[in-house]
Amino acid sequence: EPVLLGEGNLFGVVVSGVGDAGVESAARRVLAAASSLGAQDTRAGAAIYPRDARTAEDLLIAAGRALEAAFQVESSSAIVLAGRGTPQRGEAGRYRAAR
Repeated sequence: EPVLLGEGNLFGVVVSGVGDAGVESAARRVLAAASSLGAQDTRAGAAIYPRDARTAEDLLIAAGRALEAAFQVESSSAIVLAGRGTPQRGEAGRYRAAR
């Protein structure tokens, strides 16, 4: 079932049994589909259980932070994966952009 994540054209996708490469591939396909539907700017942020978070809530927070980092990339399309050492609430962190 769809879950409202925020205002505007924002949605989440849950995939299982994949690592960084699978998540990046899924994100690329979603962004390509959005672009083919007329989206001008597309961004994706991703987090992987259990590496980036241990609870569903913290996983969504880590993915949200990665999405926020994707909006900092100077490009019309960006994918950012939360990395090992993704910060908990209130901490600064590092993310890596997918290539």
